[in-house]
Amino acid sequence: WKWLVPIGLIGLGLQFIDLLVQTPDNITAIPFCILMSIWATCLPFFWRRQEAKYAIGWGTLDLIDNLEPCRPEHHGDPRINPVTAQVEPYFPFEKRAWFYLRST
Repeated sequence: WKWLVPIGLIGLGLQFIDLLVQTPDNITAIPFCILMSIWATCLPFFWRRQEAKYAIGWGTLDLIDNLEPCRPEHHGDPRINPVTAQVEPYFPFEKRAWFYLRST
């Protein structure tokens, strides 16, 4: 939240200035857009540092290898997951819909 409050306060202040000036041209838009671009570029880097601090503090930094497999009770045809590029069981929507209709 440390990263959200300052940018929110700056945006609120610039919006207040814009309401006071009441011009058709928004004089605060360009500086705020530049600021938001810089902030949005920097945020992921600092968030990764914060995430690593949390992982070290909670003892979960090397936990990825110890996690249980994805959906162990799930039965389906093995297929490569397009997101993780790992082989996972896949259950087609048509079969799922059939089971949903049968269960109600």
